[in-house]
Amino acid sequence: MSLSDCIMCWNTPCSCGYEYRFQHKNQRIEKASVILGINYYELEQILKDIIPNDHPKLSNLSWSNK
Repeated sequence: MSLSDCIMCWNTPCSCGYEYRFQHKNQRIEKASVILGINYYELEQILKDIIPNDHPKLSNLSWSNK
């Protein structure tokens, strides 16, 4: 999590995902479990096949050069 404004959505913390684009799948699941208040291991079982390994917008050119 960034302590400054996101350069894409200008929110603190980032709400668009730009600040988290290089995080691994497990790190994204961990953040979701904290936000949702669900046990990490239970959420991992639910999302293991749904969440892609790479951030969905990592290949987006507008996100890659900033």
